[in-house]
Amino acid sequence: YRVIGSSHEIAEIPARPSGDGADVSAGIPAAKVFPLEPLRPGRPNALVCSVDNLFPPEAAVGWQRRGAEAETGREGQAGPVLVPQEGLAFRAFAYLDFTPAVDDLYACVVGRRGDLSSTVSYWVPRDVLPSDLLENVLCGLAFGLGVAGASVGVGLLVRVRRPARGRAADGRRSRDWNP
Repeated sequence: YRVIGSSHEIAEIPARPSGDGADVSAGIPAAKVFPLEPLRPGRPNALVCSVDNLFPPEAAVGWQRRGAEAETGREGQAGPVLVPQEGLAFRAFAYLDFTPAVDDLYACVVGRRGDLSSTVSYWVPRDVLPSDLLENVLCGLAFGLGVAGASVGVGLLVRVRRPARGRAADGRRSRDWNP
């Protein structure tokens, strides 16, 4: 247990040690950024900043795009959504509506009153390929292979069905054939 407060007001908070020996109840936030839906360039989406290990449950979450301040939040949402977790920690979710582009760089900046430092988590789109282009290329390749396979099949059928020169229909040599 860790004792906090003055001599008149003492609270005992169970310390939850993490695997690396750090005191997790200290409330050092850890942020992760991910898209709400699969990426499709040019189509609106939302980024989610998930902030774990908040104690006390207060945090200011801001967004940056390519190092400049981005419009914070989502329509109809004033601040991060706080959700209690096991123990005394809280998890916060903040959202940012955006339209993905290949050269984007977003950052979720988490600050708390009284802290001299901020927690920053970056997000860069990976393997962004317009899905329509990928679908069209794969469909074209499949169609081309299908046409080539059908052509080869028809050619083989014609060759097998046609009698060879110099052979009668029953497989015997014809009389007028000269090798």
